[in-house]
Amino acid sequence: MQPVGPEQKTVLIDNHLAKICGDIDVPSRVFLGRITLGLMDPESRNMMQRMKMNDYDNLKRADCLDFGKEILAKVNSKV
Repeated sequence: MQPVGPEQKTVLIDNHLAKICGDIDVPSRVFLGRITLGLMDPESRNMMQRMKMNDYDNLKRADCLDFGKEILAKVNSKV
C-alpha cells in the first residue's frame, strides 16, 4: 500500500522477473494492485478481515493503458 518507487522495479522486475525470463530489454512497471474481498474465497476473505484489510483499488486505468501502449510499441519495433 506504499507508493511505487524505483527500488520496487529494481527488486521485483530487474533482479527477479527479468532474470527468470532471460530478457532485460522489455517494458516494465510495478502496479500497486487491488484487494476485492467479495471476490475472494471465504478462507482468504476471513483472513484479510482479521487483518483489518478493506477493499482498495490502486490500479489506475490510464497507467495500465499507457503500459499497454508501451508494450505494443516495443513489440511493433521488433517486427
